[in-house]
Amino acid sequence: GMRHSLKVRYYFQDFENDNAQSNASHFLYGEYQVQQQFDLLGPTTLTAGLVGQRTRSVAELYTGNSEGSDRNTATNAAGYLQLDKKLLHDRLALSAGVRYERFQVNEDEQARPVVRAGATYRLLEGTFLRGSYGQGFRFPTIGERFITTGIGQLNIYPNPDLRPEESWNLEAGVKQGFRIRDFTGYIDAVVFRQEFSDYVEFTFGQWGDPSDLDNLLGLGFRSVNTGGARVTGYELELAGRGNAGGVEWAALLGWTHTLPVSTTPDQVYATPTFPNSIWPASTYTNTSYDPSDNILKFRVQDLFRGDLQGERGRWMAGVSVRFNSHVRNIDRAFVDLDESGLLPTGVG
Repeated sequence: GMRHSLKVRYYFQDFENDNAQSNASHFLYGEYQVQQQFDLLGPTTLTAGLVGQRTRSVAELYTGNSEGSDRNTATNAAGYLQLDKKLLHDRLALSAGVRYERFQVNEDEQARPVVRAGATYRLLEGTFLRGSYGQGFRFPTIGERFITTGIGQLNIYPNPDLRPEESWNLEAGVKQGFRIRDFTGYIDAVVFRQEFSDYVEFTFGQWGDPSDLDNLLGLGFRSVNTGGARVTGYELELAGRGNAGGVEWAALLGWTHTLPVSTTPDQVYATPTFPNSIWPASTYTNTSYDPSDNILKFRVQDLFRGDLQGERGRWMAGVSVRFNSHVRNIDRAFVDLDESGLLPTGVG
């Protein structure tokens, strides 16, 4: 049969701060979805829907728009269509969909279609193979475009010309279920690759007046499009649950390894705002502390996580562990400012 659903949500938040960082926002979300199941050479599900959300912000933080106003609006509307189908006696599940996204922040508006597709195949009892492809389109937020604030002497500058970030993603994986006495669980392994264009990063530079001594000669951060980027990696996960000693146990172990790199390390992606600036044009290479392998800034390459939980009667206890590897690359300016004594950061 046909199934209809309607979701509506409203959210209001108001933060008051005495350092010119107060902000309030109204958020309205709505989604209508219709789903039809039928038989077309096997079980088939067709899903269509409309979704929209609107944010209205009043914030001293976000006055970097063309009018210098503390009022900004962001709207996202989309329509989508997805087909899910099972074949080969339900051993093969296919999914494909298209979504048309429309974004508007104040007067700036852009729209784009994105597609995705995936498949899961049950190879053996408890053994599943899967693969997927998807496109991404992320419009800059109000905060990324219009934030205007300071942290001590260091300023954060707006960038109303920030462009949307686009990407595509490929993923392939295998999942194996198992049972050992009273314990059941699975082992999951996946490899992935994601390509970005107009990748958005918070970048240090001379975005303000170079003669302004009160504002650290115009030095600070702002969001900019930095060119191309790629993230490849793999993930392993082991999870299970069972009973031992009258206690219901649940455990999870996981490891994610990524290689996040800039694919355009020598591309000039930003220049100082003021013509009298002698600050060099920005590239990945000259703004990075360690550009040796083109690793993106502030990215960890290895993440280990573990969780163990026990439950007996009305009592439950657990422990979680998370470990991130060392961040290899940061903005070179943090080290230069620390070593010069101009802005102690503790990283030099």
